[in-house]
Amino acid sequence: MTIQRSNWYQLTTKLTISEISEKLRESKHQQSDPYGFDLISIAGGSVLAKYSEKFTHIDSYLNIFGDEVTSESIRYKIVKLSITEIYLNKYLIHVENTPRSSISLFSYLEEILKSDISISSISIPIIDFLNTLTENSEIKQFKIKKAIFSGIAISTKSRARIEITSSQNALTDFNNKYKIEGYIVDKLNCHFRYNGEDVSLELRKTGAISHSKKLTTLLNSELLNAAKKRE
Repeated sequence: MTIQRSNWYQLTTKLTISEISEKLRESKHQQSDPYGFDLISIAGGSVLAKYSEKFTHIDSYLNIFGDEVTSESIRYKIVKLSITEIYLNKYLIHVENTPRSSISLFSYLEEILKSDISISSISIPIIDFLNTLTENSEIKQFKIKKAIFSGIAISTKSRARIEITSSQNALTDFNNKYKIEGYIVDKLNCHFRYNGEDVSLELRKTGAISHSKKLTTLLNSELLNAAKKRE
């Protein structure tokens, strides 16, 4: 089972999806460039591209005489991303296997688009998103194996954070045990069958999602629908 880490963002720009795709095409990554984009495809209101960033990797080790030796090699960070139109001037960006810092990616995106852009992380209302997801008829045997809750009031001055593991549904077990309101779901770890295959999904309130690669299209579609409903 291939697991990937994804993040979704909202992009605001005056450019159309056609203009975005043309800018990406014009910025085709050359071998001598420190970074760049490569347009993979455009279909309807969605663009698929690849971002590459060159960096120098330094290894340090001791040789048989006890001397420290360093070696340098050129490597690349390669990240796939899709840009899908939500409605006029608003787009949903999906970044696969997000690098630790996405600042350079978005800085360069603004540079090649030659237009002011606004990027904001998407905070996922986990319970609402989960309820919508489980309505899909292709999802079977849904289990929430682990859940982390925070903001749990134990006094007027204290808050608790609780992690629960379960063989069936950690969310139900938590609600049955504590019967409280006002808590925050920080993370849920789910396992289920989708289109006849075992898959896993980890939802975080920050918008970072770790998931089986097979779920990429489904998650992108559900988050796009959720973004449209919010507007």
